[in-house]
Amino acid sequence: MAITYDTSGNLNVYSAGPNTATVIVASASHRYMLFNADAEITAISYAGVSATLLQTLTPTASGGASPAPVIRVWGLADPATGSNTLSITGTTSSVNYGVIYAVYSGVDATQPEANNVAFNAASPGNQYFSTLSTSISTLTSTAWVVSMYRTNNQSGGDISSATNATLRYNYGNSAFGPTGMSILDSNTTVSGSYSSVGTINTGSGTNSAVLWSLKPYLTASFSGPSSGNVNAASTNFTVTPDTAINGTITITPTGAGSTGLSPTVLTFSNSAVAQTFTITPLTSGSITLTMTNGVGINN
Repeated sequence: MAITYDTSGNLNVYSAGPNTATVIVASASHRYMLFNADAEITAISYAGVSATLLQTLTPTASGGASPAPVIRVWGLADPATGSNTLSITGTTSSVNYGVIYAVYSGVDATQPEANNVAFNAASPGNQYFSTLSTSISTLTSTAWVVSMYRTNNQSGGDISSATNATLRYNYGNSAFGPTGMSILDSNTTVSGSYSSVGTINTGSGTNSAVLWSLKPYLTASFSGPSSGNVNAASTNFTVTPDTAINGTITITPTGAGSTGLSPTVLTFSNSAVAQTFTITPLTSGSITLTMTNGVGINN
């Protein structure tokens, strides 16, 4: 199943809250809601369901710039579809703070799948994000990498789209500075290190960035006959992975008609080519065929 982008937006406030906004999520399956949040935020919920704080990332100051803004990454698996309430709670602050969110479908909710690195990329007067050259290694084919930027003490300005990325949402004001989220949606290799470059168009200050990997919801389609005869080979059952895999998929028969049948093991060598097998029931009765695997796809 391929990852697709749904919607994005922001909720930025001056009070502890809870503060709310209405968000519309489409009805695609295996949804995931990702948040790029300020350190002051203590709780996020959508449609009454609490998001999970995935990681608090404190950049290391560089180039004489200190402090760099902290980034908190939150996630919510399978957010409700339709129009619902997004709520954030935080500490009382004299400056604007909040979240930027983006929603995707086709995402495996077992997060994360890769390393996450925050860093401070610029000193005052330096308006360019340096390259994150070794910060993330995608483990699954067709995974998406999300680049999240935060800035501090910027005088207006905005963040332009990162290299080879689609800018999904950008927020900024004179009190808080620009904040951006861009999606690197063209990474389809099985593994590798990914980098991101973003540009501050105006202003000066400290900047932080973090990369986060979204793992696609991958399965193997399974088709075949619904019935057969005792002591006769069935017609073909077919197993087709969503992506190239390297390992085995096991099909285990159970039920009254499975007596004397052994599991079928299909071996894939970095391949998504369909494989077939048959079964020959020795006794009458129902048979259930259950797929398991050790290659990271969903059964």
